[in-house]
Formats: sequence, structure tokens, C-alpha cells
Amino acid sequence: MAISSEAALLDTNILVYAMNKDAEHHRVCRALLERALVDDVAVCLTPQILFEYYAVVTSAKQMTTPLTAPEAIEDIERLRGAIPVVHPTTEMIGRTLALLGTLGYTGRHVFDVALAATMLENGIQTIYTYDERFSKMPGIVARTP
Repeated sequence: MAISSEAALLDTNILVYAMNKDAEHHRVCRALLERALVDDVAVCLTPQILFEYYAVVTSAKQMTTPLTAPEAIEDIERLRGAIPVVHPTTEMIGRTLALLGTLGYTGRHVFDVALAATMLENGIQTIYTYDERFSKMPGIVARTP
């Protein structure tokens, strides 16, 4: 699957809201995901996002009705079969560290910064997300669906 230069990354929260019918943003996220699954909108994913999705949707602490491991795996297989997956490059660690130094983020926010570095290393500038932190990252355009 080729990735368009205009492709946007789908953040984990978009996938979780699309799956969770009780989520406030379910309808709009589900519509975006459905468009992505039929190649009507140029989007991509990363391994990190797919693993974060698994962690969230199988967690009883984060979901009222968590998915079973086989259900979550089936979702991920369907997603990665239909939506291109971009991978971190060998330069991603250095870029992540540079962004951390610039932004001053600490703790678990390192994972958002690593995701931004993976995006930038792959020429992706836009992310669909409800996480406002991405709008503060240089070179990243954050959009809600």
C-alpha cells in the first residue's frame, strides 16, 4: 500500500472512539474510519498506535466493556490490512530526543513525541486526534475529524 504525501495519521483516540459506541466522539470518528477503510480518505497508522489501541480496548480500567484479546487482534488485523502502516526509521530516536529537549515533555508524553517523530521521519505532517499536545509540536498539524 502506497502512502500519499497528503496522508494523515489516525491517532489511537480516533480508533478507540470509532470502536466505542458510548464515546462522545463515536459518530464522527466512526465515519472517518469507515471512509479510511474504503480508501476515501488518505490516512495511515503506526505499530505504536495499533499496540496502544490494543492496550486501551482490552483494559477493564479504560473501557466499560473491554474487547477480548482475540477481538482486539481481529480489529488490528483488519485495520492493518486496509490502512497503510508506517514504521519508525533509524533516525526516529534522535528526532524524538531533540523534540523532547525542545518541548520539555516528560513522563508518558514521550510516547506522543515519539509518534510525532515517526510522522516527521515519514513525511507525514497531519494527525487526526483529540490530543491537543500534538498542536504544540513543531511540524505537526493536529486536526479533529
